[in-house]
Amino acid sequence: MQGWKVGLSREKNDFLSRSWVERLAVCGEGTMFGGGGTRVLVATAFIVLGNIFLVAFGNHQSPVYTPEQLAEKYNNITFLLYCLILVLVVALHHSIYRRGEMLLAVPVHDLKPYWHMLLPFSYSIVSGAVGSCSVLFAKSLSNLLRLSMASGYRLHSWFTYSMLLLFLSTAGFWMARLNEGLSLFDAILIVPMFQIAWTFFSICTGFVYFQEYQLYGMG
Repeated sequence: MQGWKVGLSREKNDFLSRSWVERLAVCGEGTMFGGGGTRVLVATAFIVLGNIFLVAFGNHQSPVYTPEQLAEKYNNITFLLYCLILVLVVALHHSIYRRGEMLLAVPVHDLKPYWHMLLPFSYSIVSGAVGSCSVLFAKSLSNLLRLSMASGYRLHSWFTYSMLLLFLSTAGFWMARLNEGLSLFDAILIVPMFQIAWTFFSICTGFVYFQEYQLYGMG
């Protein structure tokens, strides 16, 4: 039993020590979808090969930040500007989706073919932009956990509870939108869009907030 606990602890620490993109690649497998057809097999193959490439050739170093350093990064002007751009992207695509929904609600209106692709795309962009923030808050929580194991930092603080609340909110939003999207659109179409949007915005958020492109440049 003791050997099993040691092995589990090593696996956990190895996962937490991975950089943003590597952990994202491993977690991304949780959104794999079922179904048949050549398109599903090809999409799955690309996702698996991409994850293998990221984990194999990525930098395996990830610094541990104090709560003060994490809070300072949230107040960084570059990150705030990125958040503003993210809000504008969400507002734009939400308005596009609402416009398409209104056109679709009119029976006599002849909906143009591109709307059938634009509707799920805009829906996925909004979902991925907001839902991917859960990865940022999860990364902050994992950083605090590593700090606690390494230096005895007490997790009982306002910053920890704030990150936990934000993580649960954005993760809950993502899961709700994913379930609703599966009921609105074809799974073969909407799930790859969700996966791409979630991965894209998660990587962008991590690169802006944690500046992990510097680590990859050093690797």
